[in-house]
Amino acid sequence: MAGCVGPVDIHGGVGGRHPWTLPGHLRLGEPDEPDALLEFYAHTAAADEVNNLLFAPVFRYDEKGNLFPELATEVPTYANGGIARDDKTIVLHFRRGPVWADGAPLTAHDLAFTYRLVMNDATNVKQRAGWDDISAIDVPNDYTAVVHLKEPNADVIGLCFGGAAYPPLPEHLLAAVSPQNLQRSPYAANPVGSGPFLLQKWNHGASLEFVPNPLYWRGKPKLARLTWRVIPNGDTLFNALMTREIDVYDAVAVNQIPRLADIVGITVTKRLIANEKHLTINTARPHLHDVRVRLAIAQAVDWDRINDQIYHGYNLRARSDIPPTSWAAPVIPFYPHDVAGAKRLLDAAGWRLGPGGYR
Repeated sequence: MAGCVGPVDIHGGVGGRHPWTLPGHLRLGEPDEPDALLEFYAHTAAADEVNNLLFAPVFRYDEKGNLFPELATEVPTYANGGIARDDKTIVLHFRRGPVWADGAPLTAHDLAFTYRLVMNDATNVKQRAGWDDISAIDVPNDYTAVVHLKEPNADVIGLCFGGAAYPPLPEHLLAAVSPQNLQRSPYAANPVGSGPFLLQKWNHGASLEFVPNPLYWRGKPKLARLTWRVIPNGDTLFNALMTREIDVYDAVAVNQIPRLADIVGITVTKRLIANEKHLTINTARPHLHDVRVRLAIAQAVDWDRINDQIYHGYNLRARSDIPPTSWAAPVIPFYPHDVAGAKRLLDAAGWRLGPGGYR
């Protein structure tokens, strides 16, 4: 099931502003705080979101999960020459405008430097998926990176250069830092980034305060201040929305959604997000190795009822692990809810009802 509950925000009122609005100051209510500021060592969704405030990736994702250029000028394709016909060479063209928050130019050399960090065992990154399929990144000039693959792998563009990937890190600041010390370095605690915001202060356990990056290549953000309020308890988070302590609550629990109608000044936006819930069956277990048993489980579970009653109908039943709004989403028939059919399958597999009513 793909979740589709989006952000909740407060706006409007007389003249477009409520009395509790703080002009230029956006307050986000979040259940978690990042476990690291460098994506190399981060394991939480909060860290991923904060990373995208602090750093500019090579590509970002649009609302349908498609890549669009951020630091790059275009998404590589066969047509534009960005992907070689042997599928083992990818050419990335970098913009000439982006700079680091200290004013130093951001170039293709920073991407190649980041690749070397990832592949250095001493850096001890959390994972190398995609990166270990790259044999080398050549930089013929400041604004061109030529990525050489060991074997064709279409996932590399998203895994290594997409919005959830490791973003380029500044070679001019980190070249002198020993890779084994990077995680504990002053830079890791307060990174000089390339994204739209700068971290002003981290009040651990309470909040993160951001200010706009005046050197961000798209232009300085219009907000004067952004606060990431850490409120782990869902009920407390909802109450903070009601008492106007926060402006945005972007992960409203489905059982709280009906209560939003009672709050003046609330607009609810719903959209699909890549948050899949699924049942995984371990086929190595002897009683689950039989495909008839697995099909019986699939038919016995009332997936639509789960969505209607547990998730209040806000989710969309998934046909695969690819978001249904994606061009790549397959059209696969759903398993029918067929208890009688499930019983027949179990009978055929040798799982018959015993005297106690159990198979």
